[in-house]
Amino acid sequence: MFIELHILQNFAPSNLNRDDTNQPKDTEFGGWRRARISSQALKRAMRHEAAFTATIQIPIAKRTRLIVAELCDRLISAGKAESDAERMATDFAKAYSSKKGKMDKDDPRRTNVLLFMSDEEFDLVAQSLLAKWEELLNAPEPKKASRKKKEEGEESEEETVKVSPALKEIVDELVKRTKGRTSAPDPTRRAEPPRARPLPDSRRREARRALLRGGPRDVGARWR
Repeated sequence: MFIELHILQNFAPSNLNRDDTNQPKDTEFGGWRRARISSQALKRAMRHEAAFTATIQIPIAKRTRLIVAELCDRLISAGKAESDAERMATDFAKAYSSKKGKMDKDDPRRTNVLLFMSDEEFDLVAQSLLAKWEELLNAPEPKKASRKKKEEGEESEEETVKVSPALKEIVDELVKRTKGRTSAPDPTRRAEPPRARPLPDSRRREARRALLRGGPRDVGARWR
């Protein structure tokens, strides 16, 4: 069964939810043009509620293209020079966000794509960079490389970036940690208990007679 709810609610004049052109979302409903709030906007508000975090007990992540800034702040707070911190953060962002090592053409501190990361994961990456700091600092600059790629029977070369083993290890660890993640797990949901085997008709009739006589209630126990 599928239930769809359409709800009208009054709000003060405001831009509750914008579309991709930065305009208020709206829809035709009840013969009138009305403001609309998407399900994504409602779910985002839920995720940022303290009660949500307390219930799932999982750090809340966010979609961002500014992972360089996030990592820079942590590395500088750990006592590293700003230029070195920005270089390490940028090298990681390039290797993690793109096989080709490309960043936004208008702002080299922004990734080309949105990345879904939590503060816990930013802290983990920063700690990993700090643990291998000298090795990463002395490593050669990432180099462009190419590899053969076969699609639909045709072979072509794909441009990639070759990074130092230390940086690759950090990137691979984060990829492994987040691979296949679709949503935060809910520790309050318990696994369903194993279902009992259905009783054969003869044993079911025997169990019914025993219950009517007020006898033992575990007639079918050995069939489970």
